[in-house]
Amino acid sequence: MNPTQELLETPLELLLAAARTPLERVDTMVRRANAEMDHGDVERGTQIAQEAVVLARESCPQAARQRVLSLLCFLRTAPENAEALLGEAHAVADTADEPQLVTAIAHAARTLGVPLPIHVF
Repeated sequence: MNPTQELLETPLELLLAAARTPLERVDTMVRRANAEMDHGDVERGTQIAQEAVVLARESCPQAARQRVLSLLCFLRTAPENAEALLGEAHAVADTADEPQLVTAIAHAARTLGVPLPIHVF
């Protein structure tokens, strides 16, 4: 069985029980949400992505990577919220001085035609 199939076939509750920290739980939820969406269950993927965003905001406020990746994951199914989601993701990544995350956000923003604040050095 390939890793994605195993991720999809293992009950989410078991995967989350194996995660030792909130950071690991957010990572697990983002991976599962993306896998669900990639394999056609957009509704389930959206639900998990929303839960990952909430968990990241509440339990990992200083963890820029987890917060940004959860927001980008949710963005896949909520393009109508692109401006708000990308704005939040950009603020988190920029404040954390995470240039790779800022680059990923800028790419998503360009693709969706969403303007982001210009960073002046």
